[in-house]
Amino acid sequence: MTDSPVVEEWMVEGELRAGRAYILRVLRSRFDPTPTEDLAASLESVADRAVLDSLLDCALACATIDEFRATLGRTHVISPDSVTTSSSPVLGSAKPVTATYLTLLSLSAKLKYPLMDVVKIIGKEKMISSPMVQEWMEGGELRAERAYVSRVLRSRFDPTSTEDLAASLESVADRAVLDSLLDCALTCATIDEFRAALS
Repeated sequence: MTDSPVVEEWMVEGELRAGRAYILRVLRSRFDPTPTEDLAASLESVADRAVLDSLLDCALACATIDEFRATLGRTHVISPDSVTTSSSPVLGSAKPVTATYLTLLSLSAKLKYPLMDVVKIIGKEKMISSPMVQEWMEGGELRAERAYVSRVLRSRFDPTSTEDLAASLESVADRAVLDSLLDCALTCATIDEFRAALS
């Protein structure tokens, strides 16, 4: 089922959510946490993983929070695909069982009509409470969090010294562990210090 375009779409949604959170964590670790609060809303409307990746690079390298704000202002785009029509006042956000039925409907419809954007037609907001969707989004978050920890390490240390860590990071399936590894990646003095935390 993970080969499904619908599942992948939800995993990407999870990646975007994790990317936004990691950018804020990096900024809070480098600067006073208070000025980053206003950035959360701006980051919420960034719906492109490549833009989030470059914003993470900026968060790691910028000299001031204002430099990051300026970069965000220049690259800030709202994807047309992320704009959805308002949901029906009757349906709104569906109950988990209904959301699961709608999610199964989207999977079936995508098989029958592969060129149709069934998730957009049904409405993401109606499927978001489905346990299946939540699981897919969490999978996407894990995938993104591993990638961002690697990205932080490559930005701080010689990239060739971090290549062997990718496989070890792939085996980490606990988000709390990944959170602590991100903190370590941001603050460790040497790559060996990170290796010790990873093992």
